[in-house]
Amino acid sequence: MKKHNSILVTLSLMAFFALGMGNISQAQTSRLTIKKPGSSTGVTLDNETGGNTIFSIGSSEKMRLTSDGKLGIGTTDPQDKLHIGSAGLVNIRVGKYVHLGETGNGLATVLGNNVRVSTTENVKMQFVNPIDGGQAIRLMFNEGISFHTAGGVLTGDVITAGQNYAGYERMRIDLNGNVGIGTTTPAYKLEVDGNIHATERVYANGIELTSDIRYKKNIQPLSTDVVAKLSQVRGTSYKFRTEEFKEKRFLKTKQVGIIAQELAQVYPELVMKGADGYYSVNYIGLIPILVEAVKDLRKNNDKLDKQAQVLKAKNKKIKEALTGLKSQHKNLKAELADVKSQHKALKAELNDLKSRLKAIEKSLEKPKD
Repeated sequence: MKKHNSILVTLSLMAFFALGMGNISQAQTSRLTIKKPGSSTGVTLDNETGGNTIFSIGSSEKMRLTSDGKLGIGTTDPQDKLHIGSAGLVNIRVGKYVHLGETGNGLATVLGNNVRVSTTENVKMQFVNPIDGGQAIRLMFNEGISFHTAGGVLTGDVITAGQNYAGYERMRIDLNGNVGIGTTTPAYKLEVDGNIHATERVYANGIELTSDIRYKKNIQPLSTDVVAKLSQVRGTSYKFRTEEFKEKRFLKTKQVGIIAQELAQVYPELVMKGADGYYSVNYIGLIPILVEAVKDLRKNNDKLDKQAQVLKAKNKKIKEALTGLKSQHKNLKAELADVKSQHKALKAELNDLKSRLKAIEKSLEKPKD
């Protein structure tokens, strides 16, 4: 069968050139060589004039091989060894794997050498959604790298990169190396527009929270009632139930904190319920209440200090009066001692007078001779 096919092809081509068909004139020096099976050469197309070789279908050019060895498909002016041009969305379609500078039969495209995308144009690497034709993944390098989820009917976890198409940007790495999640204009190395959840500790040299007055409204001082409720908050020590919640990777060491359900009874605005139904505490939200509580303590302390100063002054006066009384007491004691001494002398003198009087009385009682 193969031999018959070879003869048929040979006869057909011979008839083709003998009749001068296919827009090849008899004056041209083009050459077509077909070797028999087993030969080292298969089919040779030789344009001996040195011009371009053009492949057309129905008078429409489909492929061109230039005299300097550049092959163009969809373009009449190929600029590289293989130049594929197309006015549509798809230039190259690969059914299975693409291996560049690499061998093997892996399950995905293998790039053995570097892949370069020019930064001088709005270039991109793109995968399209086969369902609705919308972009599913696009990489753009002239404005940094941004990650999107595609719109349309796509479902599941689709990670896309790019912009300027009907999708939803999720993350961007700009030309300055800043990473933005939920924002297209990151001003920091990592800027997140939304909540951040970490299963373990977050280490930082400092934490700053947005607090500019230009962002705020309905600003009111905390009432004394709000501050007074701080005494109802209970501080506790505890350990996490690590065996029951292994996926949380809780620390096994002893912790100090506040029970969310208890705090919700006092300051509900400081307790948040997560999507998983578990509660968390805004510890930083307690700081303004603690600040006002400390200020109240300072006021009370200042008041007590003033009262103490008054009492100290009164005590000083009392001490001075007591010192005077002590001096007076000393003087009175000295005077009393003198009085006692005088009393003793007078008593001795009185006793002497009594003795004399008694002697006189006795002498008067004697009978006269």
